[in-house]
Parts: sequence; structure tokens; C-alpha cells
Amino acid sequence: MFERRPRLRPFLLLLAVGCASSTAVPQTSPNPSRASVSTTAVPDHRPDFQARHRAADARREELVDSILALMTLEEKLGQLNQPGGPGADTGPAQRAGSEEDVRAGRIGSFLGVHGAANTRSLQRIAVEESRLGIPLLFAYDVIHGFRTIFPVPLAEAASFDPEAVERASRIAAIEASADGITWTYAPMVDIARDPRWGRVVEGAGEDPYLGSVMAAARVRGFQGDDLSADNTILATAKHFVAYGAAEGGRDYDAADVSERTLREIYLPPFHAAVEAGVGSVMAAFNEVAGTPMHAHDGLIDGLLREEWGWDGILVSDYTGIMELLNHRVAADSAEAGALALRAGVDVDMISRIYLRHGAALVADGRVDEGIIDDAVRRVLRAGGGGSQYQEVQGVRGTPNLGWGFNTPSDNLEAAYEPGDPRQQATILYAWELLPDGSGRVVYYNPQMLNNQYNQKVFISPETPGGAGNGGVNIRRIRYAHVLLNAAEAAYRTGREAEARTLLNQVRARARGNREVTLGIQPEPLAESIATNVIGLGPDDSRVFVRYVPEGSPADNAGLREFTFECSNGSCAQQEVPPVRVLNMDIIQSVGGIDIQTIDDYFDAVDAQAPGSQVAVEVLRVTMDANNAVSTQTFTANVTAQELLPDVTASGQALLDAIWHERRVELAMEQHRWFDIIRQGRAAEVMAAAGKTFQTGVHELYPIPLQEITLTGLQQNPGYN
Repeated sequence: MFERRPRLRPFLLLLAVGCASSTAVPQTSPNPSRASVSTTAVPDHRPDFQARHRAADARREELVDSILALMTLEEKLGQLNQPGGPGADTGPAQRAGSEEDVRAGRIGSFLGVHGAANTRSLQRIAVEESRLGIPLLFAYDVIHGFRTIFPVPLAEAASFDPEAVERASRIAAIEASADGITWTYAPMVDIARDPRWGRVVEGAGEDPYLGSVMAAARVRGFQGDDLSADNTILATAKHFVAYGAAEGGRDYDAADVSERTLREIYLPPFHAAVEAGVGSVMAAFNEVAGTPMHAHDGLIDGLLREEWGWDGILVSDYTGIMELLNHRVAADSAEAGALALRAGVDVDMISRIYLRHGAALVADGRVDEGIIDDAVRRVLRAGGGGSQYQEVQGVRGTPNLGWGFNTPSDNLEAAYEPGDPRQQATILYAWELLPDGSGRVVYYNPQMLNNQYNQKVFISPETPGGAGNGGVNIRRIRYAHVLLNAAEAAYRTGREAEARTLLNQVRARARGNREVTLGIQPEPLAESIATNVIGLGPDDSRVFVRYVPEGSPADNAGLREFTFECSNGSCAQQEVPPVRVLNMDIIQSVGGIDIQTIDDYFDAVDAQAPGSQVAVEVLRVTMDANNAVSTQTFTANVTAQELLPDVTASGQALLDAIWHERRVELAMEQHRWFDIIRQGRAAEVMAAAGKTFQTGVHELYPIPLQEITLTGLQQNPGYN
């Protein structure tokens, strides 16, 4: 029964996280030895994932393949390892994964870790401190609600209302995702007909049709129609398969059922979940016809993947791979790992068998590395391989705009010359207007160490697919980059005049048609804050001071940058932005010219002469602990400056100017690290930023073990 057919390489058009093909299950078995039994039909309510994301799939596969090509075998096995985490509420603490494991790339996902602070801390380490920066997945049992508790699944099924069940799962997903969870081990879709079995309450009961309808509804609720949105979570259909048919109602026991019974009773809810786009399936503890499900390649790779065309993540149950020893099909844990990998079990929950024995299994030929690569691809599609560039660098704190881990530092902010327009074009600040014309603001997120974000990757939430499928490309090279390359080349070959000309072209492009600056970073004020928080009138200025360089003429004249705190304690999103203004300097006039808009401000500044004293009338706004608004007006006499003047330096000072221009012009475009390595300044720059850099080691990545094995190359220094 369910004999193994030749293993196929992934070739299907995949869903948003590589979930499911839209190909229906054949009504007759494609293998003559299999019974010709129909699978119970289920109403088709699927969103048209493939039509929406087909173009994104090709980009996603390219990204997944590029990440996979950089990975060592140990890092691949780390992606397949799911321990409990610090503070996890399932299982013994000694099995918890550590922060050092995350840094070393030995963990792909955690079980039982939740809470925005906990998940954010671990995710930051994964993205910023591990070699490849692959984000983690956080798995949790979200069974019948998260904060809001709904009826148990058996009671939900008794309502015969799939729309209500879908809404309940949608609410649970929103609440769980806000707590940092990205992956739920639900729905349980096991058909149960033995009242002695202790887990009947987690499923939809004994009817395959009702169970199928409820399975599809819950998958749609958890995953929504766009898994790149940050209020959706990956669903898991469990426990595959016939877990509810265990003999005598004894959990973990054998299930001896015919293929007809499997196809007519126990498989339909799983097929319904697959057709609904479920991203993950969990293997069952039980045996089917003498073969434990964690080693059942006929049902996992044969039926689920090849016959049904599903290519999501197959996760073990808690220590399920280790349990193969108790099933007496594996002599030791290494053999258990080989059986599970060859059967198609991608993620090893808790056992750590893949991590401990995977490399040896590949080395001695018991497991082909291609099997591991396929498993890693499935994990990367759901976690790190989807849209890592935009999502990791995007805005964290405003719905659906990304994770916000790779953020502009205070050091970068201070590197811009006074008034440099590139500062505003690069950095998005808390409570700044989003650059999509929507009138919404960037919400402050107290969980973030730095609430400054990369504006160059901003994607509006109205973009189809959200941040996960937006059209922002990684900037490999652009004209200013070419000019700066040419400037440095001219300097290196003794042509300093040409180098200065090229450098100053970049600066002229940056300043555009502006010539003068007051040395501050002005910003338009969101109407929701101006009207509803501060209480400004319709004719009042909507321009305020965002940033003032320390020690600048504006700073010396008394202008202060915007400071604030959360008025409701958490800065949670609400109709009126929950910001308490500690200081906001609103510019009323410049040199006697009234200001109302940001264009008014720039026109007034351009009318001033560099070196002149300019009277700037300011309305200073503050709020007390009760949110009462106080104002005072004053005049600041600010010295106007030439904006980004031409560089006249020579020698080392000219080279330093070129390097500085590269930093501010190409900021957040993935060049800075390679620049400081090439310039030989990495140790100096990293030390100044409080980071560790080991000269002679960290300039290079380690060579993947597979490449060393195939070619005989010597490992790069420091990685032996």
C-alpha cells in the first residue's frame, strides 16, 4: 500500500509560501495497484493565490536558490532544527535553543516562544548577528483563539458555520502575530470515531465532509489571502494521517486501516487543507500498516507531495523523529534521522537529530544532500526566502510594512551634512508621514531599539501582496554610484582634479535646485497630529523641526528637534495617533516669509543669502502628563549656510571626502560593509560602532563544506 515512486525534484508553481498546487486530487489512483477510490469533494473557496503571485514566485525561487548556494551543510541542517526556546512553555528547559545557537545558524525555528519582546530579541540576533541573516519562524499551538478564547474546535464544528470558524481563526491569527508568532500548529483535522481517544476535542468530529469544510475554513482564517501580511500566520494541518484511528483509543498507538478507509475517511480533511493552501503539515506519532508516519515515505513524499502536488513544510511532532526508536524501526538516533529525511520530514521538532547527525549521514551516503536542500528550500520559502530584503528592512510599527531590523543608525544620521536632502530621502522617523500620500504616519514601536527606518525600501500597504511582494528592487548600481567609482579611480591614478569634478557632480545632483540651508531637517506635520493631538488651526504652519545637528548654527540659535513619548503607554494604533509631544518646534516664518507648507519653507530658505542671519519665528509645543498642550513663540536667529558646497580638498582629505560621499549617497543600499572591507578600515569603523571585527578572518565568508569536499579547497583562515 502506498509504495514509493521515484523521488521528484520540486518543479511546481508554488503558492505564497510554497504551499500547494491547485491541481485536484485524481479521482482514480494513478497507480494500478492502488484502489480506485474517490476523495470526498469539498466546496472550493480558495483565493486565487497563483494568479496573484505567479510573477513573485519566480523572484522568490531565485532568492531561495541564492541563499541556499551560500549555506554550509551545517547551516542547512540548522534551518531544519526546531528546539524550544528561552521561556518556552512546552517541554523541558534543558532542550531550549540558545541565543548562541541562533548566531551560529543552528536554529531555523523555535517552538513555544512568544511575546513581542522575546521574539523580537531573537529575531534581531538572527537577522543582524548570524552569518546569513535568515529570519526565524516562531511556532506555537494556537488552537481555539489566542487572547480571545473561542469554543473548542469540536464545538466550533457543531455550529456548522464555516464562515464563523474562519473569522475566529482570523482573529486568533491577528492576536498571535501581534505577539510575535508566525506559525501555528493548527488546525487538527484528524477524524475521530473512538470516544476513548483523548484528543477528540481538538478536531471536527467523525464526519469527513464536515471535517474537510472546517479544515479549509481554519486554514483560510489563519493564513488569510496573503501570507506576507504581518497579521497572518502559517497554518499546520495535523496529524498526518489516521492519528484518530489509533487502536483502543490509545495515543501514539498503531492504526491498521485499509487504503479505502484512509482515502474516504482520514485523508479528505488533509486534502481540503492542501487545496485551501495550507503551508505546513505535521506528521502523526502513530503507525499506518506497520510503518511509523515519521518514516512513511509512501504517504508523505508519495501521496502528499507527488500525488497531491503539495510542497509546503512537513514538520515532525514533538520528538517524533526520536520516537522512531520506540517504534523499533531505527537502531539509533542517526538511523531515525535518515529514515525521517528520506521520508520527507523537513523540520525536526525538539529531537535535534538532524543537527547532530545530518552531516555524518550525508558523508556516509545514507542521505543525499539534495534531500536536505529540498527541505531547506521549503523552510526558506516560508521564512527567510520570501522577501527578506523589503520585509527585514521595512517599517516596524505601522501595519503590514515589514520587520524593521536593518535600520539607519544614529551614527549614519549624524554623518549627513546640515540640511542634506538625502537624510530625509533615506530615513523614515516615528510619527513621520508615510511617503505614499495616504496621510498615515509611522507608528512608534516601543519594542524597537531604534525607531528609524529605511525609506528606500518603503512599500505602501495598498501594494498588491504588501511588503512581501512589492516592487522595490535591490539597488546594485546607479549613476551616482558610477560617478563615485570613477572619482575614486581617478584619485587612485593621480587625477585629483577629475576626482573632485566627479565627486561634486554627485553633490550637485543631491542638492538639486536648492542652494541654501538653515542646517535643520524640516518635515511636514501629519494632519492627524496637527489637528487631533496639538489642536492647530487650518491656517497654521504644518512644518516642524525633525532633526538639528548638535553644535550647528541652528542648535546654537535655540532650535530643538522633535521629542515625544507614547500617550497611551504602548503607542498601539488608534484613530488619533497616541503621541505625547515633549517638544515640537513648528516653523511659522523664515526671514519674514510666512510658512504653511514644506514647499513654503524651502522657497523661503532659498531666498536667503549664505552667511546671513535669518530670523526664524517658532511656535514651540509641549504636552504635560495629562496631554494638556502648552505653546510659546520665540524667534531664533539662524546663520544660513551653503547647501552641500563643492569639495576643494586634495590628498587624503579628498579620498576621505569620496568615502564619506559613498556612505551618505549609497546608505542602506548594501554597500557600506563591502566598502569598509575594501578600504581596509573595517576594524576601525566597527570598533567605533561598538562591534567586533577580527582582522584576517571576518573579511571573508567560510567556504561551504560541500565545496571543500568536492574541490579540495582549503578553508578560509579562522574557520577551521
